[in-house]
Amino acid sequence: MVIKTGYCIVAAFFFFVLAGVIGMNAYPFLQNEKALSLSLKWCGILALIIAMSLAYMANRGDRARWGKIGGFIVVTLVSTVIAVVAFQGWIVLCNCYLGAQKNTLVKGTVKMLHFPKKKKLLNHYTIVIEMEGEQNVIEIDVPTNNYSPGDPFSKEMKLGSLGILYSE
Repeated sequence: MVIKTGYCIVAAFFFFVLAGVIGMNAYPFLQNEKALSLSLKWCGILALIIAMSLAYMANRGDRARWGKIGGFIVVTLVSTVIAVVAFQGWIVLCNCYLGAQKNTLVKGTVKMLHFPKKKKLLNHYTIVIEMEGEQNVIEIDVPTNNYSPGDPFSKEMKLGSLGILYSE
């Protein structure tokens, strides 16, 4: 009975993570840094509890004591990162599909670029925009690396219910 319960929990965690990854990649223009901040703030402790539960289940068996402790620590750290990223995707989905959505014009100048050296599957291109007429700066993930510092940026985006900007 314990083994079947363990498989069910791992399967549920897998589908939770899969839906979170889909949520993170649902929109090509996204204020992803804010979603990560909310994920850590609201769900960080819950992600740690979930990760420790998974680590406990993964480290039952006939291993030496230090092997169990090391395995517990490694599985907890990896599972916590995965759970935080999954919660980030769920926050993006809630932001986009629940509550009031407000159209807003994001207009400013590209101040800085955060591009990976080589594009990989889940990497994002991020630009830092200095907003026109305001003193604040925002980071937005973009689908391409066709931006340079000093370029004007103007895009009609939606401000979701959790305050995260997104657009298709």
